[in-house]
Amino acid sequence: MINNWKGVILGNLPGCLIYAALCSMHITKPGHVESSGVISNVIAVAEGKTLAYQKLGFGGWIVLFIKAIICNWMVSMGVVMAFVAPVIDGKILAIWMPIFTFFALGLEHCVVNMFVIPAGMMLGADISPFQWLF
Repeated sequence: MINNWKGVILGNLPGCLIYAALCSMHITKPGHVESSGVISNVIAVAEGKTLAYQKLGFGGWIVLFIKAIICNWMVSMGVVMAFVAPVIDGKILAIWMPIFTFFALGLEHCVVNMFVIPAGMMLGADISPFQWLF
């Protein structure tokens, strides 16, 4: 399991950081746009996924852990449901529904957070690298 986690982190982190940098450049038009609704939203999401838990102390770790479990449940349901669906349309719908649910509920997904939090930091969120990692 630890080796799988290492592979997930080492495989996804560079791509997420590059994508976050590209999106940040796109959103800010390389420094020409300093504020917009998109920038505010990305910053709010990034700070909500870090600073909001930090304010709760140890309780924040518990909430984060529970939200990650529920998210993994939703993603796993999408995979299983896709295997059950006999046609492509059904597979797409089966994958889409649980993944949409985890996004709509604001659950925590490691790979999504590898993109969203650094993107928020690049756009000006008040988050340190330490706060991002811990």
